[in-house]
Amino acid sequence: MKQVVKQIRERIKVELQLKNIKYELWRLDDTEYRLLQTNSIYIKNNFTLYRELYLSEPDK
Repeated sequence: MKQVVKQIRERIKVELQLKNIKYELWRLDDTEYRLLQTNSIYIKNNFTLYRELYLSEPDK
């Protein structure tokens, strides 16, 4: 009997909210990116962005 094993992995994501709309930006792995690259954009690692996001919501 064949068994399907689903891999559960922790994803890297950024949650944003603007005008009562919640956005989630997820990091894709290489396989997902290749499958979706025609409809995706690249987000460069940027320490300044992370710092600004962190400092913009001091209660979290």
